[in-house]
Amino acid sequence: MIVKVVALLLTPFFLFGLELTVEGGKENNQPFSIIHIKDKKNFLCERIRNDFDQTVQVICAFSQRPSQSLRPINNNFFKISFATKGSHYFITITPHKKMKLYPMIFDLKETHTIFNADVSVSKAWTLVGYEDELPFIREEKLPATAINFPVTTRDKELPFVGGLDLKGNPIHISKIKDVSDYLAIKRYYKAKDYETALSLVDDVLKAYPDSVFKSELLLYKIRSYHFLDNSDDLLSIAKVYLRDYASDENIPEVLAYTAKAYSDMGLYTDSDYFFERLFDEHPENKFAHLGMIYKAQQLDSAGNAKKALTYYEKAFYTTQDIEIASMAAFKMSEYYLEHNKVTMAQKYVNKILDANSPYFSQHYQAALDMAMAFSDHLKYETAARIVGATYSKNPASRDEDEKMLKDQGIWLAKAGKKEEALFIFNKYLNDYKYGMFVDAVQEAKDALFFENADMNVSAKLAEYNTLIQTYPNDSIGDKALYKKARLLCDNGHFQEVLDLNSSLHQLDPTEFNDVDNVIQEAAEGLMRTSLKAKACRQVIALSEMYSITLSSEWDRDIFECAFKGGNYALAKTTATPHLKEKDIDSRMAWLLRYIKTDFQTGNYTEVVRAAKELVTLVSMQKSAAYNEVYRLLFDAYQRLGDDSGMIRTIVDVENTFGLVYKDSERYTKMVALAQRKKDDH
Repeated sequence: MIVKVVALLLTPFFLFGLELTVEGGKENNQPFSIIHIKDKKNFLCERIRNDFDQTVQVICAFSQRPSQSLRPINNNFFKISFATKGSHYFITITPHKKMKLYPMIFDLKETHTIFNADVSVSKAWTLVGYEDELPFIREEKLPATAINFPVTTRDKELPFVGGLDLKGNPIHISKIKDVSDYLAIKRYYKAKDYETALSLVDDVLKAYPDSVFKSELLLYKIRSYHFLDNSDDLLSIAKVYLRDYASDENIPEVLAYTAKAYSDMGLYTDSDYFFERLFDEHPENKFAHLGMIYKAQQLDSAGNAKKALTYYEKAFYTTQDIEIASMAAFKMSEYYLEHNKVTMAQKYVNKILDANSPYFSQHYQAALDMAMAFSDHLKYETAARIVGATYSKNPASRDEDEKMLKDQGIWLAKAGKKEEALFIFNKYLNDYKYGMFVDAVQEAKDALFFENADMNVSAKLAEYNTLIQTYPNDSIGDKALYKKARLLCDNGHFQEVLDLNSSLHQLDPTEFNDVDNVIQEAAEGLMRTSLKAKACRQVIALSEMYSITLSSEWDRDIFECAFKGGNYALAKTTATPHLKEKDIDSRMAWLLRYIKTDFQTGNYTEVVRAAKELVTLVSMQKSAAYNEVYRLLFDAYQRLGDDSGMIRTIVDVENTFGLVYKDSERYTKMVALAQRKKDDH
């Protein structure tokens, strides 16, 4: 007895179609477990053995990586783990008890000759885990000189009778070409190539008028005409079918299509006859339930929508066929939407979405119209779900897909489904990089998180921080970072903006092209704040790090900080533009600052030039506020070794300040000069 205890079909998880099945059972009251591993390509399974030649581990290697990872599997006999290394994928099986590994290189349905094969790669491997005795298999140790003869099993095959007709007689398929044609017709019909199917049916009936498949061939003609809306030809074949094959199991289907054909032609008396036959003779058949929908459509066309609804409801609640139930639910949703009963319409749409969502893709134009109707009624989530089902199940790209994806995202956003909307918006922007709605989608994506004007600064900053952490590799996170910097700057948090300098410069410059402006604005704002606070050290640091230009009203504060901090280059640069000011008093003040700066840098020649200009202005203006220039001029002459200049200037110093202690060193230098020149004056 073998009981399947675990079965994992991994096709949805693996790109390369791997199947792994774990089974368990008992033989002679001894439990065992079997692992089957299959793939479309050959793969390696290698045994790891201990010193006693016992298998302690099996490792199987695959050349492709899976799309998703799996959790380890563990039972009484095995532990199965999965790992990815580089581009390779590995399955490791570790036994809890004993284990055997066998390559399955022969398909006994196809191969009639087998032999003992020792291979390292195969498309299928089987592992058996057991306690004491290997179940079902008897292993014998063969001598190294034994010959490996192949075993042929063809003579063990059972006799093959083949297909039988309705009387139980064999059908000699090799002599009847209509079999292959019949199968081809079925393929064309399944592929919805109805015209080709009809043409081939006519050829077969002409070549084989007494074909055993005649009833089936006529049925396929009826079906094809039905889906081609060819009521005239359908009715001509249906009459023959209903007469010649009255007891056939497909009669309910033919009655349903016949009734609809008459209905489509407006021959309601004839259609009602066949509807009644269908409902009375085959009330439990699924085509009777389909016929109820056709009858409802007839009533609706005749203006009796309310009675049509009763047929839709009856079809929905009596059928076991999910397609018919979906059709009825869809029609009821349309009815309720037209009569502004949106909640009822949602009820039936949700039933389709939950049980048979591909229905919308199969009827995508009607589905899109319904989605738009729900959006008009502000039922955005329902509209988005319909479009999502229509788009995701779409087997091939359609012209409407781009707009469908855009609409789905916008409706999800309006429904408050931010995460789902974000996923759809990102999908659109990835799939349609140059699409018609890129700007609208990007705007809607931004609006998901960045258009709440009612939030205060603290709440906005908290929101931006959350977005930055949640979406670090998305334009949402990037925009949140930019918005955060902009908000901080606008509210005077300049240092925090500058702390984001590195992160801000990692943003896409084509999208965030004024990052440098934000940083510069923050640097200038912090400079003004620091100047007001007399934080000269920070002022100097900012001036060295950023190219900051403030209005001239800040120049005096900048100069004082620069001079105080020893940044004489900045001090001189700040003072220079003011040396030609029209306001004489302001020009004198800046000349004095300029002279002090040059004196500190040892540029005594420039000190002399500027000091002479200032002395001239001081003498004209009779302003004592700038008398310090005489001392600076004397000291500059002294450092230049200009004795004549010293002699001329010491007179001005004495006349301006008198004999004061502050100038004692200058007088001492003059005494030294006199002694050197032996001049008693």
